[in-house]
Amino acid sequence: MSPTSVTQSGPTSPAAVASIPEPVQEPKTDLAPPTVARNPAVAAVSAPKPRPDSIADVPPPVSIGDFNVQFPDAMLWKRRWIQIDSTGHLIFTAAARHSSISKSFNSKFHLKELGPPFIPDLDRQEMPHSVICDLVQGEGSIQCASEDAMSQRQLLSLLTTYHQAWQAA
Repeated sequence: MSPTSVTQSGPTSPAAVASIPEPVQEPKTDLAPPTVARNPAVAAVSAPKPRPDSIADVPPPVSIGDFNVQFPDAMLWKRRWIQIDSTGHLIFTAAARHSSISKSFNSKFHLKELGPPFIPDLDRQEMPHSVICDLVQGEGSIQCASEDAMSQRQLLSLLTTYHQAWQAA
C-alpha cells in the first residue's frame, strides 16, 4: 500500500478539520493588585526625608577610603579612613585593622574650615601622591597621601567637588 492511498484522515488532513471555532470574548477584568491599607509606622520610616533647602545642592555623604594623613598639629603620618558626612565634615577615623587600641580616634574638620584642596609642588610635598587642604583660620594644613597617581586625582576631584558645594551652601 502506498502512502498516498491511505483513506484514513489524520489530525492534520483537511478532512479532520471541520471549522475553526471563533474566539470566545471574555469579559475584561482589571487584574490590579489588591489595595492594602498603609501602616503609618512603616510609611513614616520608609518615606524619604526631605533635606533642608540650604543643603539641597550638596552631594550625599561618602566614604573615601584609607589614606596616609598628616594633621596640622603633628608631624607624624597616620593611616586613616576618610569620609565626608551629611553635615559637611571631613572625618578621619583610625581603621580597626591599623589601630592596636580598641577605641577609635576621630578627627573632624568642616569643609568650610578648609581651603580648596590642591596638589602640592615638590618643595611642599612630603609624600608622593599627596593632596593638601590648608586651614582657613590658623596655621597648618591637612595632607593626605594616596598610593598612586590615579587615586590622588580621584581624591582631589572628590574633595574639590565637595568643597565647592559646601562653600556655596
